[in-house]
Amino acid sequence: MLRPLRVTTVARPPLEARAIATRWPWVAVALFLLALALRLYRLNADPLWQDELYAVQLGRLGLGAIFANSLADPHPPLLYLLLWLGSGFATARGEWAYRWMAVLGGAATIPLVYALARRWAGRGAAALAALALAVSPEHLFYSQEARAYGVIIGLAALSAWVLVTNRLSAPRRWWLWAALSAVGLWLNYGYLMVVGVQALFVLAVARRQRGVRPALALAGVALLAIAPLAAITLAQSARLFSGEPLGLWTTAQSLAAGDLARYGAYWGNTWLAGVLVLLVGLGVGRLARQARDGWALYAPAQVLLPLAAFFLIVRPLLHINVELFQARQFLVLLPAAMVVAAAGLEQLRAALQPRVGRPAPTRLGWPLAVGGAALLAGLLFASYVGLSRYWEHSKSPEGLVARFVRDHGAPGTAVISMHIAMDAALSFYAPDAAAYFTKPYPQPHGLYFSDSLSVQMRAWPTMQWTHPATELGRYPRRWVGWQMGVNDALAAEVMAGCTPVAGATAEFPPFKVALVENCPP
Repeated sequence: MLRPLRVTTVARPPLEARAIATRWPWVAVALFLLALALRLYRLNADPLWQDELYAVQLGRLGLGAIFANSLADPHPPLLYLLLWLGSGFATARGEWAYRWMAVLGGAATIPLVYALARRWAGRGAAALAALALAVSPEHLFYSQEARAYGVIIGLAALSAWVLVTNRLSAPRRWWLWAALSAVGLWLNYGYLMVVGVQALFVLAVARRQRGVRPALALAGVALLAIAPLAAITLAQSARLFSGEPLGLWTTAQSLAAGDLARYGAYWGNTWLAGVLVLLVGLGVGRLARQARDGWALYAPAQVLLPLAAFFLIVRPLLHINVELFQARQFLVLLPAAMVVAAAGLEQLRAALQPRVGRPAPTRLGWPLAVGGAALLAGLLFASYVGLSRYWEHSKSPEGLVARFVRDHGAPGTAVISMHIAMDAALSFYAPDAAAYFTKPYPQPHGLYFSDSLSVQMRAWPTMQWTHPATELGRYPRRWVGWQMGVNDALAAEVMAGCTPVAGATAEFPPFKVALVENCPP
């Protein structure tokens, strides 16, 4: 007697599991290599600029100075400690030694964004979103800078990946998330925008999983430990506001296509920001319909909640403004924004997909392919224009003229600096000058100088001008550096009676250095 045939079906693994297990590593590796190559390109071409040199100076002053600086600096001490260690205790002379952490953090962000986007979008949409971030002028700019932003963007992507893939409730995953949160908070106060939203989702989605409560407690301890420093230094910074206030649209333009404050606006700011906002809007709608997956709402919330908190509450109700260049504080939202944009691309593809029952490559197949190619070409071209503006305009004019001094210096030549940024650049690029005279200051008995090359601006109120201008007479050959339009009169006074030999000028802001000789005693 034949028994009834039993048919057994094997459930297919979830979409994201299949992608992670088979295909996405190869795409992710290619994206990582592309991002790494772009971030290594011209890494040393641009000299260190004032804020980067500030970290170098602090490292040379030692651990005590690094921690003391946190009482007045609107940045926590961990970045300065890492730069100090990563540069061989601030002894390295090359730019790469201070920027390599930002390079790795920025490059690692790209495959993480791809992996996150694959959870809610197809391969093509996820790859295009990750590619857009890989060639983003703003992201690349801060992935080549010895500051915290490149690292914390990578931390934001990594911590999100740890959370949304923690399906087995492994306690070690929660401890890893807590450790990443603590590191992020001690690198940059703006990381609170990430930790705050993630903590809300941990409480809402995973509050009963093993290891959640201790991890939340650890993240809370890290926040409480850093809160007093943040309250003191951020309040001081808010009182220094003096420029054009940051708006929501200008924030989107800066994040999408490059720093408006430093490089100005071009058509790509509007075009790329418009595409990003459109895709984010479509992605929010698509992910909202998947709310049964609790983590589907994480990426939209990570983008929208911090922006709403600042532009709808902090700015209008507390009357706290920040300047245009502070759009960089929202860089930690970029990974989540690109994940939502990938969902928006997937929504576009689904809306234009031929209906069930028709072969896929019919009717709308060619329009879809052409439209996708046009979108990719426009994205790459606009990003290329933004990157070209970045590559063509140095972020460190003070560093360029300091390099000129290094390359054309001579034994027995004194260096006179009239700007705090140039002080820092000369101390790094031309440390072997016969003598330094900085910060000229008129006093009743004539012009006096300090010999300090420290970039610690906090020391300015107690600066001692102990060297009279007559001491310059021992150095008939001098380099004189100043900011044009600010210190022209003092520079002319110092160079009076001297014979010009060589000079260099760098723009935005304009710094100039001149070599003179045969100066009167």
